[in-house]
Formats: sequence, structure tokens, C-alpha cells
Amino acid sequence: MDSSRYLREHLRVSIVNEVMDAALFHSRRARRKSGGFFSIPLLVFCYVDFLGSLRFGLPAGSVKAIKFIKQYFPDRYRAYAELLYTMWRHGTVHEHSPKKLFSVDSETVFCKVGPLANNKNNRKNRANHLKTFNTVGINRDVFLCVNTCALVDD
Repeated sequence: MDSSRYLREHLRVSIVNEVMDAALFHSRRARRKSGGFFSIPLLVFCYVDFLGSLRFGLPAGSVKAIKFIKQYFPDRYRAYAELLYTMWRHGTVHEHSPKKLFSVDSETVFCKVGPLANNKNNRKNRANHLKTFNTVGINRDVFLCVNTCALVDD
């Protein structure tokens, strides 16, 4: 089977069934289920890891995955590719939650960048995808928002 057929008939179907449908399921509050905050980005960035190795060669790795994001995701991802991949892929795979990143010296925390996620499939929540928010009253702390439905679509 040629590679484009494999991507179309197998990998795309897997992404739709395992990730897109799960993200849409969790976005429906009427079902009284709420989830996917960690699992959806985990799956997306693991697929990115795999796709990066398909596109840029084995072995798989962060550099190739980040290059894949910058080349194949919408332009708005370029500025956040390293941060998103580190925070969501490495955090959820290795620590079971997104990483919080700190700029520190021996005694002082200068800046914290943390994750913020929402799983609602509506225009307002999708509009917050890849936007940053500060903690009220603490200008040094920044949170990068990921909307799971927008992430999967992108």
C-alpha cells in the first residue's frame, strides 16, 4: 500500500475515530460527561510525533514533531510549536498532566507558563484557542489556552 493511501485510509480514519469523535463527545455538556482535557492533546501530539517521523524520517523525536507542527498546522501554531509540544506531549506522556514551565534563578521565579484547556465546541471557546491569559493580580504568570476541539480540527 502506498503511503498516501495508508494516510488516507488508515491513519486519518484512526484520528477521526479515536480523537475527533472523542473530542466532540466530551464537548457535549448535556451528556453530563466532561473530559478529554489531557487525553485529547496527548493523542494529538502523539500522532504529531508519529507524523513527524513519517515526514522527516526515523527515529521519531521532538525536533521532527515540532517541525511538523510548524510546517503542517495553521500559521498561528508556529510561535507556540515548541511550547505546545513540550507542555502537552511531554507533560501528558511523562507526567500525566501538562507541564508548567518556569523561568527561575536560584531564588526567584520570574515567569510561569502554564496550561489552560477547554473542551467546549462553540465559537467563544474556540476563539480562545492559543490565546494567553494572565492570573489576576499576578502579571508574571501566563496560561496558554488550548481548545481541544480546535486542536483536533487543526
